[in-house]
Amino acid sequence: LAKDAFQTCIRQNEVKFSEKAQWNLLLTYVAAGETDNTDFRQLLDALRNDNGHSYQREAQALYGKLESFWRRIGK
Repeated sequence: LAKDAFQTCIRQNEVKFSEKAQWNLLLTYVAAGETDNTDFRQLLDALRNDNGHSYQREAQALYGKLESFWRRIGK
């Protein structure tokens, strides 16, 4: 339900809420253990490469954690 709600908010492109909804959607994927999901990876890449995004720094940090040596050997 959370993913649907955040995706709806993103599609409506509400300036006040869109970036926060994108970030919360990423966190929802993480909480659900769906970090290999294609939609998750595309959104993460979009946020971490968008210099104007409010959550770019957080997205870069999340990417770094997901790509860490210790996490990869645990798979």
